[in-house]
Amino acid sequence: MIKANENQFPVGMMCRMVSVSRSGYYDWNTDHIPGYKANQLLANEIKRVFDDEKGRPDSPRITRRP
Repeated sequence: MIKANENQFPVGMMCRMVSVSRSGYYDWNTDHIPGYKANQLLANEIKRVFDDEKGRPDSPRITRRP
């Protein structure tokens, strides 16, 4: 309902009407963007590799492995 009408009415007002937090709506909305989940998984993997190397500047570059 909110997504269908966000061009006609303020999102904050619609969220209040259906008792949904605005931040909750935007979190839900970004989960439905194509590629968003894949980008989140990639960012988590890069962070994991960086943390494993303890963030050393002379660590090997983070690259995609075949």
